[in-house]
Amino acid sequence: MEAKSKVIYAYGLILVLIFTLGLGQLALAPAIQAAGIKERRITITDSTGRLVRVPCPPRRIISVNGNASELICAFGAGKKIIGISDTTNFPPQLKDKAKVGKVMTPSIEKIAALKPDLFIAYGSGMALKQEIVSKLQKLGIPVVLLDCGVNSRQEWPKPSQKTEPKRFFCP
Repeated sequence: MEAKSKVIYAYGLILVLIFTLGLGQLALAPAIQAAGIKERRITITDSTGRLVRVPCPPRRIISVNGNASELICAFGAGKKIIGISDTTNFPPQLKDKAKVGKVMTPSIEKIAALKPDLFIAYGSGMALKQEIVSKLQKLGIPVVLLDCGVNSRQEWPKPSQKTEPKRFFCP
């Protein structure tokens, strides 16, 4: 898959996650819990092609992917983020969230103590070590690996190129 297509795919996936999992059903969550109805889950495909069962809606998100965190906040679901990486400093509303460690090697103990129902990390480049993914999965925490940015500036159009923004971002 071409880098531009991966970026567009990742942004689309995050939009679907936020609207399908969170904002669209936020009003129903208290009624569902009060009625004792089992949490609904859906299956999504992350940026690495893995099928992941995630809660619908997620209520307690840990995101060590700064790009994904920023998008979640931009769409109004920042309050659902309960934990971030040690290096996350934007958007400002995340500064007081619990720190769970480094992007590629977060603390399993810190993550488990926060009891997340969804963990979001990078899919490549700064990807989680496989042993971390396995440990989180054994704890019953769904891990979604997302690539939300272009890995190399060389892939962006040069200023001299005529690139229609609509065509560049929307194939």
